[in-house]
Amino acid sequence: MIYVADGGGYIGRELVKRLAAAGQQIRALVANAEEARIVEGPNTEVVLGDRERPETFAHTLAGAEVAVLITRHVTSLFELEAAFINAAQAAGVGRIVKSSAFNASLDQQGAKLLHAKSEQAIRQSGMTWTFLRPQFFMQNMLWFADEIKTKGTFSLNIKSGRVGMIDYRDIAAVAAKCVTEAGHEGQIYNLSGPETISMQDIAASLSRAVGTTIRYNDISAEEFQRYLIAMGWSAWHAEVMTRSYAGMSQGASAIVTDDVQRLLGRKATAFDQVAKDYARFFMPDGPRATLTSYK
Repeated sequence: MIYVADGGGYIGRELVKRLAAAGQQIRALVANAEEARIVEGPNTEVVLGDRERPETFAHTLAGAEVAVLITRHVTSLFELEAAFINAAQAAGVGRIVKSSAFNASLDQQGAKLLHAKSEQAIRQSGMTWTFLRPQFFMQNMLWFADEIKTKGTFSLNIKSGRVGMIDYRDIAAVAAKCVTEAGHEGQIYNLSGPETISMQDIAASLSRAVGTTIRYNDISAEEFQRYLIAMGWSAWHAEVMTRSYAGMSQGASAIVTDDVQRLLGRKATAFDQVAKDYARFFMPDGPRATLTSYK
């Protein structure tokens, strides 16, 4: 049995859908009833649990052979993952596939450091592991859907930096391979899209998909951080993302790997395809981009 936590997030629910369709038996850990409704279906057992309180989910790991560990970016990311790692080890889980961060390292800052600490804890646990280190998600552009709808712009602090962005559906496809096939033990996969693209490229692609002119509005790091906080982000997450995007502006993420193509036997999904698939969320009369609106 394959255990997926966080089963209700974007990568997790795509992974659950793929595995269940392939006939795998899944147990998905979700945070609330809304997420449970998203992932419920054939071959899928859904369990509610609070990642901050192991007593609410630790018992649900019984019988799992492999666990997929996905955690959204919060200040307590390492503590949440350490609790899960300990619970999985105690339950006899043999292997963990962890969704990490591109260039995760103990000499980094922010989320990359927290992911690296979790990787270290998994190595020390004695369980077999596979680490997936993806680039910036293409679907993160949905964060700016409201601005695009009302102003025809999206605002970031990436300047003309190029990024090897990835479709999170490709991440889920890779994770599905890793949990259903042998030979991925002890591997680190650095996952990117098929090419590096700039924010100007994204604006052009979205414009074609939506049928209106969409422009990239380059702003300072300080402006971007205030912008995210105004959108409801925590100060910590806003600072982490602002610092990450500032690095992208200087070429830190202008990297493409062939791991997706090697693992899936096809090219990674291009942003043009993602723009087409999600175009409705950027249209003036389109639906809001929420957890439940693009299943």
